[in-house]
Amino acid sequence: QEKLNSKINEIIDLLTKQGFGQEILFNELQELKELYPKLNKKNWGQVLKGKLVDLGIAQVINQEVAETIFKGLTEQVFRLK
Repeated sequence: QEKLNSKINEIIDLLTKQGFGQEILFNELQELKELYPKLNKKNWGQVLKGKLVDLGIAQVINQEVAETIFKGLTEQVFRLK
């Protein structure tokens, strides 16, 4: 859990530096931190994917940012194409 929290904080810092400092994005990432101990890894990954797609549809983030967040948290590739 500490490792994940650290990764999420690093991603928040990176996104802030890149100008993606929307509160909605930070709230979603905070919620992911809280869900991690309650869900198994597979279900948590599915929630993460859903949140990233929702944020993309709402145009809060673009595809590149979604892929960066997913890879940073799961060390897997996330393709929306």
